[in-house]
Amino acid sequence: EQQPAAPGRPAQPKAQSAKEERESRNEQLLLTWLADEPEIFDQVAQYVRPAHFTEGVHRNAAEGYWAILGKRDGGNPASVIGMFETEEEQEKAAALFQTRIRGIKDAREREKALRDIVIAIRKAAADRDRRRMEETMQEPTAEELSDMIRTRKELQALQKVRFNLTDAPSGE
Repeated sequence: EQQPAAPGRPAQPKAQSAKEERESRNEQLLLTWLADEPEIFDQVAQYVRPAHFTEGVHRNAAEGYWAILGKRDGGNPASVIGMFETEEEQEKAAALFQTRIRGIKDAREREKALRDIVIAIRKAAADRDRRRMEETMQEPTAEELSDMIRTRKELQALQKVRFNLTDAPSGE
């Protein structure tokens, strides 16, 4: 998104809010985690879908990566990066797969970190959906209400989810 330009100056990209930066970082952490450990994809995919990612490069990268991981074609994100046409988009996509949490080695700590990331992504997606509904100023449909209730229940259940992780691979 671009901010309006002052006369005689080019438009500047809109600065991300702290909330948007957190959302972006959580999505980057999850994509990197899946790239590093594609074997956890089935566990994560039960709770997070590409539609839960922010629109644009993040969501497009998630859609491409989910397709790769769903086919069991390994976990090389290079093919996802290559699907973007512009160099700028490719750089943004590449950055999505290079964000790691340092210092978490123990399986229990890793499980908590992964659960926190998954919950944060799901909450952010639910908040975006709610804001979108509020902006339209229309009463939610029965289907939308049902989705909201289902999402709330899934978020509550996620608090108790156990991901099956091992201690961090050496080198992290």
